[in-house]
Amino acid sequence: MENAPVKTNEANLEELNKKIVEIKRKIVLSEGQKKANVEEWGVDKKQLTEKINELKKEIKSLTAKLKYLYNPSKKNQKLVQQDSSIQQRKRIPLPKGAKNADEGIHILDLQIIDLKKQNDLFHAKIQKKQENLDKLSAEYQKLHTYKKEKTSLIQSERPPETQEEDQNRKLITRLENEIHKMEVQWNEAEHIRKKYRLIKNSLMTDAERFESTLQKMEAAISEQQQEIDKLQSIYQEALEMRDSTKSVLTKQEQMTVASNKTRLRQADEFRRQVEERKAELERLERKIFSTGSKFVHQESGASSGRMDDEDTLIRDSKAQMEANLKKLMGITSVTVSHELIDRFLAQREASARLTYLRNVTEHEKKRLESQREQLSLQLDVFKFSDNRESEVNQEELERVKKDIEEQKKRKAELEIEAERTMVVLQTIKEALVEMLLKLQELDEITAEIQSRRKLTKPANIVAPLPDLLISSNITTEQIVKILEEKVKVGLIAAGILTEGVDTSMSEEVVEELLKPPELVQKSVDDDGSEVTGEKIIRSPSVMSFGIEEKPAAYPQVYSSLIAGRSTGLVSSASPGAGMGAGSEEEADVPSRSFLKRQANLILDAKSRRKFRQQQGQTTRRK
Repeated sequence: MENAPVKTNEANLEELNKKIVEIKRKIVLSEGQKKANVEEWGVDKKQLTEKINELKKEIKSLTAKLKYLYNPSKKNQKLVQQDSSIQQRKRIPLPKGAKNADEGIHILDLQIIDLKKQNDLFHAKIQKKQENLDKLSAEYQKLHTYKKEKTSLIQSERPPETQEEDQNRKLITRLENEIHKMEVQWNEAEHIRKKYRLIKNSLMTDAERFESTLQKMEAAISEQQQEIDKLQSIYQEALEMRDSTKSVLTKQEQMTVASNKTRLRQADEFRRQVEERKAELERLERKIFSTGSKFVHQESGASSGRMDDEDTLIRDSKAQMEANLKKLMGITSVTVSHELIDRFLAQREASARLTYLRNVTEHEKKRLESQREQLSLQLDVFKFSDNRESEVNQEELERVKKDIEEQKKRKAELEIEAERTMVVLQTIKEALVEMLLKLQELDEITAEIQSRRKLTKPANIVAPLPDLLISSNITTEQIVKILEEKVKVGLIAAGILTEGVDTSMSEEVVEELLKPPELVQKSVDDDGSEVTGEKIIRSPSVMSFGIEEKPAAYPQVYSSLIAGRSTGLVSSASPGAGMGAGSEEEADVPSRSFLKRQANLILDAKSRRKFRQQQGQTTRRK
């Protein structure tokens, strides 16, 4: 019964020691991981330091060479020579896969051969594209010359002789004006196509960036969630360990207090029994060994009388002792004298045993008191460490909760930005669909005009739009593909491309063809005739402009094309209108020169704005 609490304490101490050893092992593992990370970063830091030193040396040598170029003195020349000698002494690293210098030279030769082959292929492609470009430019010059000759012939024609001829000329002028208006609208559509292509590229870049950012944020949130779960499991385990330790210590304390109280009661009982037995023994001793009468020695008595007195005293004492023995035997209810002696010896042994038990009990009491003090100290230490760990865990938990809130806020903001981006993309898609519908209308009008010029029935040469475009379920790639087809058809209709020529050329070649020639003022044409007064423009494409000019606002044609309204141009009288019969229909037909001036102004304003936008984008990228 006395050894049971001691065994329980030893078992609990062994369990605590095991947990302490496990915690120490985890600490040692974490320190080893930290040391490995420090060594790894040390190697990387050393490599970067060596690279920085090499770059500093190269900068120093290049600075010395630059000084020598600007100031070719002897001192700078010596520095350059020293740097060159140092660089010559440097060992050139071998290429990958080479074990010695010969193999390195062989590998470098093979690499040079591959690069030369690639260079030859590149030059062959460039030469082929240059030949194609020369062919197209020659065809363009031929068509441009034909157009100029036709214009000069129209201007140099004689006045109409009949009313039918006058009407035919007016019809031709009106059709040419409509054709020119279609060309202007086509250029507007080309400008819009390029603008929307830039917008599409920027939006695709933003979408990719937003998607990668969202993926990174989701990965970070998942990692943080895993870390939070791990910390929460550790926290729950620590709480369970704390509760179990508290319960074990409480049980130990209760058992210690109970055992201490039991021992105190036993000691008090033993002490009371000892006192009772001691009092009884003293009483018995007083009864047994009571003092007799005092002996009086008479110096003057005779020797015989003295002997008689001694015998008498001996008999009296013997009789008294026998009487006391009988009385003691009667009290103890013993019939034999040796039994009485055995009882006295047993009482003496009991007294010695009680003294021994009292000493052992006092020693055990002192030991238990010291153990109680040690356990109370351990309990205080555990309470302090538990409070400290709970505070640290609480701070860590608060920090993790704060990080989670921040990540949730950031995720919500990114989702809002993604929704805005999708709204913008949908708006752009709707604008592209609307522009395709407008281009389809322009194609139908152009086909109708061509059929009128040829005095034939309108042929169904315009391909109908797909049903997906009308139902707004078409994808962005399909819209871009349809726009490219429209652009090709427009280039063929404008005379820039022909159906026999390969139309799958790159965008650089198309832009090169669409670049405008310089304006010519008061120049002489190929036939030798001098043209004065107005500026001659060789193509209705984009004009050249100055860098320092400010961009102008959008013209009315551009606004009408976007808003879906009809183009309203200021009309003026035709050059040959005064010589024929006048009418309201004749007064509404503008002249070709006036339409050219209007188109030049529109294209000039648009080109300025486009250049400003390109400059702004270049500045932002820088």
